[in-house]
Amino acid sequence: MRAHVARHARQALARRLATTAWPQFVRIAARPTPIHARPCLCRPAYRTFITSLLQKPPRDVRQSEYEPGWMDIMIWRSRMIDNLASPPPEKLRESWKKFFKYKLAAGRRLNSTQAIQCRRLLEYLCALDGNHELGKDDLIMAARTFGIPEPITSRPEEWHGRNHAEFAYALLDALQVNPSKEILGLGVDRGASDYEVGPILLTMLADVGELRSGLRMLPISKLQPDHLGTICRQVVKRDSEQDLTALIEAEKLARNAESTEKTREPRFSIRGAAIAFYAKHDRVKETMALIEEARPSGRLGHLSFPAETWSVLAPFAARNGLEHWAKGLFRELCAEEPPELFWHIAVAAQLWLGNGLRGAEALMHSNMMHAGNPVRIGTAFFNTMLLVAIELGDEQLANEVTALAANKNIPPNADTFLRWLALKVKAGNFDSARFSFDRLRFGLEERPEPGSGDRVKYENIINNFLILASTQKRPDFPFIAEALEYVDEELVRLEPETVAQLSLRFLENEQFLDVMDLLAVNVFKYGEVERQVVQKSFVSFCLDPNISTSRAWSAYQVLEQYFPDLERTERMKLMEEFFRRKRADMAIKVFGAMRNHRSPAYRPNESMYRQCFEGLARNPDLESTQQVHNWLKTDASMEPSTRLFTALMLAFTASGRSLTALDLWKEVTLCKEGPGYSTLAAVFWALEHRPNGAKMAREIWDRIERMDVEIPPDVYEAYVGAIAGSGHLLEAQKIIVNMASYVGSEPTPLTLAIAYNALPGRELQKDFEEWAQLKYRDKWAELKKYGRRLNELQLCKIKVQRPLKAY
Repeated sequence: MRAHVARHARQALARRLATTAWPQFVRIAARPTPIHARPCLCRPAYRTFITSLLQKPPRDVRQSEYEPGWMDIMIWRSRMIDNLASPPPEKLRESWKKFFKYKLAAGRRLNSTQAIQCRRLLEYLCALDGNHELGKDDLIMAARTFGIPEPITSRPEEWHGRNHAEFAYALLDALQVNPSKEILGLGVDRGASDYEVGPILLTMLADVGELRSGLRMLPISKLQPDHLGTICRQVVKRDSEQDLTALIEAEKLARNAESTEKTREPRFSIRGAAIAFYAKHDRVKETMALIEEARPSGRLGHLSFPAETWSVLAPFAARNGLEHWAKGLFRELCAEEPPELFWHIAVAAQLWLGNGLRGAEALMHSNMMHAGNPVRIGTAFFNTMLLVAIELGDEQLANEVTALAANKNIPPNADTFLRWLALKVKAGNFDSARFSFDRLRFGLEERPEPGSGDRVKYENIINNFLILASTQKRPDFPFIAEALEYVDEELVRLEPETVAQLSLRFLENEQFLDVMDLLAVNVFKYGEVERQVVQKSFVSFCLDPNISTSRAWSAYQVLEQYFPDLERTERMKLMEEFFRRKRADMAIKVFGAMRNHRSPAYRPNESMYRQCFEGLARNPDLESTQQVHNWLKTDASMEPSTRLFTALMLAFTASGRSLTALDLWKEVTLCKEGPGYSTLAAVFWALEHRPNGAKMAREIWDRIERMDVEIPPDVYEAYVGAIAGSGHLLEAQKIIVNMASYVGSEPTPLTLAIAYNALPGRELQKDFEEWAQLKYRDKWAELKKYGRRLNELQLCKIKVQRPLKAY
């Protein structure tokens, strides 16, 4: 027992000596030790079998996430393409309801892919016999999604394209609504819904650029002010002057038809939309004219046009040197003692118009505090000024605003940290941005409502912050993982640019499971255009010559798993890249994934087979060549042509199967198309590798001469190689000398290299080199830059690349 305890005590002491830097042990170890006396420490015994049983299993990759109901819609579409039985109509209707209920609850807009598939499903259900159509409530629920704001991206075709317009008109057809005629009292059962259908459909048509048709369907006079305001904001946001013109014309018609003088005044939402549109485009004349029209009593106020319009006037004036004019406008606004929202805009205008923070502070203390209805100065005012600092990119101003709020004992809120985060991200200051992000995620009590404009801005800031975190020289990957957990908990939508950037950094750090988790959660919610953003980033990563082959291959495997819709052109680029990396096995797997794709649209065509064989000719691999040849033979869609046979001849010759290449030559000569120039070059190259191949080469050459056709240089050079390959040195030299009389050009360094490499003996090569140095000194000297190597037969080979193409 004592020996057992002593042994374990020594083992524990040895482990502590190796891991703990206690002072007393350091002093003991510092004593001089004889060279021959090495400390002998007992190695601790480990129960490896038990340890392996108790090890945690590797974590599972997250399952691919789809929006509720969307997978069922895609399965239906897939079965329709494959001419299989469709799921029951009841299940399809239920999938429709689940999908659009989720869209409305989460505030997620239809992307282009979803719009086209939902239109097809709607047309399918409407064409069925019996009571299988969708209810009016289900159709209106789909129409309401057109009013959800899209993410802040530069891809309008993904959110407002032709597919959305076609879906909108399909919904109108299903509702039996004619856009060219006015609708009155169209609604759903009051027991099911309490909203009017007309404004929803008008919003839908305005969203897809068909506002003029929508205004014929539902005149402006039938719209409530809040509905009209929504339409106006939509027009300004979409930046459509055509829709704005339609809105103004419809408003004039409605005004002329109305009787009272009060209603003859232009509706302030439309006037405000026109002012905001022209101010956004710095059209000074039109903007100022509309503002002057809004002075019926000689003074402007908060009822002249909406707050959104007032908020664009100060930036417009600052861009166009109209500060003095704009100051007069805001003096009129403040003299009216407007509601608090307009005071926010007036305070921000002081910063835009050059009055600085002192001007803003003076306005808050003089006008607001002494107004008839004093306005309490709170955090919202300082957040408004921070927003101006963000748009100006002025960190100093932001610091001054923060210091002023601190002096007045006004605490920051989550919105403050969100604005600070946006400012620091814009400035590229990651450390400060990280601090603001931490305060935000631990202090944000009320999240922006899904489907609101504030939610879109909030998600855009989070996306920009993640991109900033991933672009640091040494990214903090544990922190990025924490940030992604927060994103997952808060259901923040990651933009495809964010997913692409994070994925590339994870790939560089070999965090492949994190890449797969990121893709599984996000990419199946994207449309086709957005998916291509992520696809192209992965393809660029694989094509980067600075990336190791191992990482490039891992990236391709992830790409193939999550993007089966990768275009054939991108796949061929990847195949060529692995050929360039001398990895024919990987290149063939890329080609094989395309060959075995379930969709015929993604399978290779003849030119792609030919490109694959040409790659195998440059990177010989017999097993891969035979495998692709078998795929070709079993591909019912392929009809081999001369060019395809030529590429196959090149691949087999490079792999050491020149006899097989000659068998293919016989098939070419018997086919209707016959051999081409590249086929002649290929057969001469195959004969170069055959014993006594010069005999057959001369026979083919004689037939060429009798045909009296022009001979390209590459065919002539291949013939030189075929003669030299059988050891006929003098004949090869004679053919080289006579080259100009056949092809019209002198021999090139490549001609000499082909003849030299084809000669089957060291003595023959030595004699040829001496002859070439005398006959073609300069051209032979150029071959020195290519270098040389010894093959398996110890023959010297000049490292030139022959043009192995089946043209």
